[in-house]
Amino acid sequence: MLWDAHCHLHDERITDREQQIQEALSLGIKRWVVCSTGPDDWSVVNSLCREKQFFIAAYGVHPWYLDNLPHQWEEKLYTLVKNTPSLIGECGLDFEREDQKLQEEVFQTQIIIAAELQRPLNIHCRKAWHRLFPILQPYLSKIPFFIIHAFSHNLHIAREVLKRGGYLSFASSILRPWNQERFSKLFQEIPLSGILVETDAPDIPLYSPETGLSGLSRLSHLELVASQICEWKSIEREKLEAYLEKQWMQILSLFQTPS
Repeated sequence: MLWDAHCHLHDERITDREQQIQEALSLGIKRWVVCSTGPDDWSVVNSLCREKQFFIAAYGVHPWYLDNLPHQWEEKLYTLVKNTPSLIGECGLDFEREDQKLQEEVFQTQIIIAAELQRPLNIHCRKAWHRLFPILQPYLSKIPFFIIHAFSHNLHIAREVLKRGGYLSFASSILRPWNQERFSKLFQEIPLSGILVETDAPDIPLYSPETGLSGLSRLSHLELVASQICEWKSIEREKLEAYLEKQWMQILSLFQTPS
């Protein structure tokens, strides 16, 4: 079974969601983590994930959308995550932007909630690794795991993520011609046990020589990402799918009430 570790299926740009889901199911893609980006879309993500049994929600505040956060957003996030089978995300740091201190404060607040509720984090990180790890470190013992979404950095950073119990999630950016050499080398050095796959749909579109990076990512693109990883790691598709299914069951186990 393949599953998408990070997508935005509630995004209004996806106008053919049901068609995309059926297309993906036919390719063996059967589960999705649907990530919110802020309080404005928490209710939409919640409704969608209650409607579809093969979706799990992630609720959080993306570092791009920190302006005008509502009063007591932290309490609302805590209550929502506590009362639903969900992760926390998309959250993180993006130091291509200037509000770095505020980003750190909002990110740390979400980490604290994740630690208290023992929920995984789905993390966006860009040009902020030197701050990500120090902020995360004190809470790692209480967080089941964390996912670095759309990973595109070097082997050193990959190892820093893995040694802290994180996962590297890869999207269709690995398929772009100018990225293939460095990613093929990276996959020779990292274990299968640290790898997840995603689309970030509708973002991170496929590259086309005719149109470049225009267009939107589709759920079915996950199959292309998985196939490329199998080729680079010289493994059978069945091995990757068995591993991913095991990881999905690990997520589900977090929400099971002990008998």
